[in-house]
Amino acid sequence: MKNLYDSQKRDELIDVLRGLAIILVLMLHFHLSYPLVFSDSLSLNFIMNGNYGVTIFFVISGYLISSNALKRYGDLSQINMKHFYFLRCARILPPLVLALIVISLFYALDFKSFTNSVYKEGIDNPSLGLTIFSVLTFWHNVMMDYYGYFNYAVNIYWSLSVEEFFYLIFPLSCLFLRKTKLIILMLVSIVLIAPIYRYINRKDEIIFMYSYLACFDSIAIGILVALVKNNV
Repeated sequence: MKNLYDSQKRDELIDVLRGLAIILVLMLHFHLSYPLVFSDSLSLNFIMNGNYGVTIFFVISGYLISSNALKRYGDLSQINMKHFYFLRCARILPPLVLALIVISLFYALDFKSFTNSVYKEGIDNPSLGLTIFSVLTFWHNVMMDYYGYFNYAVNIYWSLSVEEFFYLIFPLSCLFLRKTKLIILMLVSIVLIAPIYRYINRKDEIIFMYSYLACFDSIAIGILVALVKNNV
């Protein structure tokens, strides 16, 4: 298993794309909080598409994680699952747990953006415990499908649920399929199926934007780019 940290260099293009994605997402959330700032239709249409910043993040994530996996293990079919999962946990859990502790504190202090407020008729507010559990176990987007938008501070973790659920099943899929050609076929299938899934669910905003299958194609595209680059 190779040590990547001695020779790994930052990719300036990736940093530019990250910066663009951050700007898009921040502008969208700023507009959601202060809607009068952007009044003309052109600006509004641009700002309201800021969610594609998350799509860029998914592509970057798929590219970087699979590129590093190829360097570490030589081939995606040779992924060391324990090592892969350990690295994901070490990277994700410390800042996530800290953020959730802060959110829980503000929840206890009854700050509006940090409390659970369900607007669907006949559905009670979920508990803080269930909300935190859904984030830590990567199904918060599923919870949003049932409750709707119910916690401004926590609902942003839908993207983490999509990303980490993908990385839970991806190493297993690679080890099961064994051959790179079959892994590529699986990734291409995801890229082809996801737009159809989004079209079928186009009238349900949360499923259309935040469900697993609606977003997996972005990560798959990043992985495919890494595979192409690795073989060029």
